[in-house]
Amino acid sequence: RKSLQSADAAGIRMMTFDSVEELIKMKKFHSNSEIILRIAIDDPTAKYQLGKKFGCDPEKVAPQLLQDAINLGMNVVGIA
Repeated sequence: RKSLQSADAAGIRMMTFDSVEELIKMKKFHSNSEIILRIAIDDPTAKYQLGKKFGCDPEKVAPQLLQDAINLGMNVVGIA
């Protein structure tokens, strides 16, 4: 919450989300942000497996998260 308020105060508008909980916090504390849906990609050759910690499932979860963002009136500007 505090980091979202600090980002808003500093003029930082672009941020990522990968859960509905993050969307709800952004709507409450930084509603004018431009948001990017962060998806998890499995890459067995990657040195660090960030997809295990960050991102949502692109087929099972992403469509619903995009719909949730639209329903909340959030400004989705991309997918990464």
